[in-house]
Amino acid sequence: MRAAAILTLLLHLVLVQAWYYGRPDPGLMTKGGIWPLPWKVVYQNATHILDPTRFEFITDGESCDILDAAYKRYKKLIFNGPITEQIPTLDGIQVSIRDGCGSKAFPKMGMDESYKLTVPADGSIANLEANEIWGILRGLETFSQLVYRDGYSLYFVAAATIEDHPRFPHRAVLIDSVRHFLPVQVILRNIDLMAQNKYNVLHWHLTDSEAFPYESKKFPKLAKLGAYTRSHIHSRKDVARVIEFARLRGIRVIPEFDTPGHMGAWGKGQPGLLSKCYSTNPKRPMLENIIDPSKKENFQFLKEFFEEALETFPDNNIHLGGDEVGGLMHDCWLRNPRVHQWMQDNGYGDNVSSVLKMYISQLVDIIQTSRNGTNMIFWQEVLDMNVAPKNTIAHVWKGTR
Repeated sequence: MRAAAILTLLLHLVLVQAWYYGRPDPGLMTKGGIWPLPWKVVYQNATHILDPTRFEFITDGESCDILDAAYKRYKKLIFNGPITEQIPTLDGIQVSIRDGCGSKAFPKMGMDESYKLTVPADGSIANLEANEIWGILRGLETFSQLVYRDGYSLYFVAAATIEDHPRFPHRAVLIDSVRHFLPVQVILRNIDLMAQNKYNVLHWHLTDSEAFPYESKKFPKLAKLGAYTRSHIHSRKDVARVIEFARLRGIRVIPEFDTPGHMGAWGKGQPGLLSKCYSTNPKRPMLENIIDPSKKENFQFLKEFFEEALETFPDNNIHLGGDEVGGLMHDCWLRNPRVHQWMQDNGYGDNVSSVLKMYISQLVDIIQTSRNGTNMIFWQEVLDMNVAPKNTIAHVWKGTR
């Protein structure tokens, strides 16, 4: 029996080895495929050989930190395997930015990401032109995808002319590091993948009912008491690292701080912030998960918290949640005797929608006072309940059924 088992194992190993040597390597790179497909691609009937030891990135004009970092990154990304020295037919790529390359520039909504890349059939230098540094980053990504390596560790690039610009100015990936904590290295890897796919916005969901992993300097207890554990916290240093890592890749970071609902974890580090709930179903008690709008000190807390948040995140957009508050408003505002009395005393009667509208209005004032001109994003419920302030963005997430 044992001999038969050993024989079966050896036979499997032989079959696996035969499959491996008899099939092409599934890990081989595509031969110059570009993703996403550019607006215009014209391939020439020519291919260049590259020598990684001689290939150069040449800047036409002044450089900057974003460009210097991109050169180092793409040199490593393009020539990422064994090197066989060859006489190259393409010596480098010349980079030209019409509007220059400002130091410590940040990506923003409406940035120009268009570019033109030319790998000539005759000539030893490729050319990459763009109006802004952000177009150069997208063009370098395209050039890196044009380069491929054969089975003999030789690097090739097809001659081509490419003109490209994004169809959508806002191309985002949402990362939720609240419900399932994500270490900073995982977030950075996702940002690298975003850059390779030419996304330009990281929507970072940072707070919710389950946990509060975001470290506030003014209110350190929010994370200390609201995070899953002390090791499940995004430190100030971590947040700054994510923002800078994304900036160097032309990616904006938009934080999401949910309010007035989805605030269960906020209350652990800020006593008195949440409204006590009174559910009509004793088998399904409603947990404290919405702010108490009757307390002036809660609005002072929000003012100080968001002043710091807007100093931390340079992007001109902030996501403020606003979703899934219907049941909470009834169980935690209307059925809360103290809050209900406050509603009566202040002319709201039993109209919780009016209270929500007041709350959103005050929140908008807090944001605009802290940083005038900031664009505010809410989930679609603020639109559905007719409490959306003017000039805010409604983030649609629900279907029609």
